[in-house]
Amino acid sequence: MYADVPSVTKPILHSKDLPHPVCPGSSSANILDDNNSDVEFKSISSDSDEFSPQENTPHLINQAEFNDLVRDLQLSRSKAELLGSRLQQWNLLLPDKSYVFQKQKQSLLRIFQKRR
Repeated sequence: MYADVPSVTKPILHSKDLPHPVCPGSSSANILDDNNSDVEFKSISSDSDEFSPQENTPHLINQAEFNDLVRDLQLSRSKAELLGSRLQQWNLLLPDKSYVFQKQKQSLLRIFQKRR
């Protein structure tokens, strides 16, 4: 039993004899059903940067992408170092000798500043 409240729409039973109601001002031609063969899905080209679920290979991150990710996530220095360390552990960083994380950069800068 449902309470008799005028502001509430009560459920309506539907069958072959009693189809789903159509909203006023819209036509039944605008309603898509599951068997509509006119619907086309956009395919993504292979050279697109968009995600493709068919690819099972991991995306290796380069230094610029790593820096962008750290900046977008607004990570602190220690959290960025942890993320970089984990990505290296999981072999998700491109093998590049130029990967120097912020902590290492700071320690190198201090060494060179002391020598002056």
